[in-house]
Amino acid sequence: LVNQHQMRLLVDTGATTTFVHSHLLDKLSPSRPLQPNPYSFFLADGRAPCHVLGTIELSIRFADITTHVKAHVAQHLCTDII
Repeated sequence: LVNQHQMRLLVDTGATTTFVHSHLLDKLSPSRPLQPNPYSFFLADGRAPCHVLGTIELSIRFADITTHVKAHVAQHLCTDII
């Protein structure tokens, strides 16, 4: 979890993967190890590349519900978490 910071979250009900912006890595508490597995893909417009550094295990609390996910750490996301 990020230390009591507000984040911008984009909920994509059809998504099969969770993405977290790389700038959040230093704000995570406790610090989470990055499992390196870099790759790139194109967004839905077919022109905007997205670069993933690897994955991390996260616990995300939304309202009173906590869920555990494997998140792909990406650069240049439009929001903090998708």
